[in-house]
Amino acid sequence: MILSDQTIRQMLSEHSLVISPLTPEQIQPASVDVRLGNTFSVVEGRSSLGRLGLFIQNAGWVDPGFHGEITLELFNANRCAIKLQAGRRIGQLVFARMDRAAQSPYRGKYQGQRGATGSRVFLDEEL
Repeated sequence: MILSDQTIRQMLSEHSLVISPLTPEQIQPASVDVRLGNTFSVVEGRSSLGRLGLFIQNAGWVDPGFHGEITLELFNANRCAIKLQAGRRIGQLVFARMDRAAQSPYRGKYQGQRGATGSRVFLDEEL
């Protein structure tokens, strides 16, 4: 089940969901707009920006239990530059209610990250 704006506002007021910074205009009918921060590792979505050729992804879900800033990967598929400024609405988070609490909340290598964070794949213990 996707959470409505009413449920998102309720969870924010109860502090069962924390998003900071956040302005009321960022809350949409079934999502929250996320804004571009002011840290970048390399400068190389929203559908309005996607229509310009800017592809945005975060490589998966934001898992329950994650704390930190989300790092997005951006790719400009347009031949022209797209001006990006800190604070610009860049994408949306859609929240789904889980059927029960996660047995193993996120405790991975990106927990607590701040700013644009590069890959930490070197920490994987896979063979």
